[in-house]
Amino acid sequence: MQERKVVLMPAESAKVGYTFKRWVGESDCSDCPLRDFCGGDLDPKANYIVKSVRDAGRKCPKTGEDLRAVEIERAPIVTIVEKKGLIKGMTVTFKKLPCDSILNEYFFYCQKQLDDGDRIRVDEVLRSVIINGHEYAMVRGSLKSQSSGSKEKKDRSLPHVLALKLLYL
Repeated sequence: MQERKVVLMPAESAKVGYTFKRWVGESDCSDCPLRDFCGGDLDPKANYIVKSVRDAGRKCPKTGEDLRAVEIERAPIVTIVEKKGLIKGMTVTFKKLPCDSILNEYFFYCQKQLDDGDRIRVDEVLRSVIINGHEYAMVRGSLKSQSSGSKEKKDRSLPHVLALKLLYL
């Protein structure tokens, strides 16, 4: 089960199933005391989905808009990745594809908000696609944040290994 989080969002958008990206900009609400509760700490690359709406709410100190507390979780993303060796359940490194023209039928799946090097866990391989003569796969998956579940690798550099050997001699 995915981690859920409670945030405040505009009341008219606070509906179960509503999918969105972080709406708080870097400078829009930088001095607002509710910034983090309104999604200021959400990952700007990820999609989120409203899972439940709570009765609690308040007014936005900046705009006076009605806000509602909602429970959210990351929504799956659909994107296109290299197909070679791709299987369900694996984590792949995202690489931008040549989808620069809006006339390209896969333009909206090329995920312009993702950066080269972002990690995506493949939950489902949807289909094969051909772009500019190269074979790719359309996948549904989840964006892995830098801190989510990633264990730090142990330093196996030479000085570290030598220090351990000296301890056990």
